[in-house]
Amino acid sequence: MGRRATTCAFLSLAVACSAPTPAPAATPTGCAVTLPASAPRSDIGEKPLPADRFSWFGNDDFAVDLPNDGVYRVPRANTNLEAKVAWWRYASGNIDIVAERADQPIERVSARSSEGYGSTGFVPSAVMFSSDGCWRVTASLAGRQLVFVMFVRRAAENERAP
Repeated sequence: MGRRATTCAFLSLAVACSAPTPAPAATPTGCAVTLPASAPRSDIGEKPLPADRFSWFGNDDFAVDLPNDGVYRVPRANTNLEAKVAWWRYASGNIDIVAERADQPIERVSARSSEGYGSTGFVPSAVMFSSDGCWRVTASLAGRQLVFVMFVRRAAENERAP
C-alpha cells in the first residue's frame, strides 16, 4: 500500500474512532449552536419540555434537554431572560452551570440545579442569562463536564416558548 493510501486509511480510522463532538448549526446570527442529534440520548423516557422542539443531548453521566434548532426562546411574558433547563443525571449529585457569551466572553452567569429531586434522574435548573445572544454553557457533575452552545433570545410574538 502506498504512503498516501496508508495515511488516508489511518485518518479515516482516527475519525471513525474518535468521540462524538457536538455538531454545530448556523443560526442567522452566526452562532454555532449544538444540535441534540449530535449526541442523542433516547434512553431517557421523561420529556419535561415539548418533545417536538426539544431532545436530550449528553454523555454517560448526564444529559440536557436542548432545543432541536439550538435556539432557546424565553417566553415573552418573562421580564428577564430566565431559561428553564431540564437535566437528567445518571451520576449522583448537583449540576453546576457556568455560561458565558461566545462572542463576548466577559459576560458570564452561573447557576446550580434545583434541590429536592433526589440524587439521580430528572432535575431542573433556572439559568438567568444577562442578554440575548450566543452562549457557551459548561455544566459539571461528579467531575465530568458537558459543554454546549445555544442562542438565547426572547420569543417572537408568533413563536412558542420555551
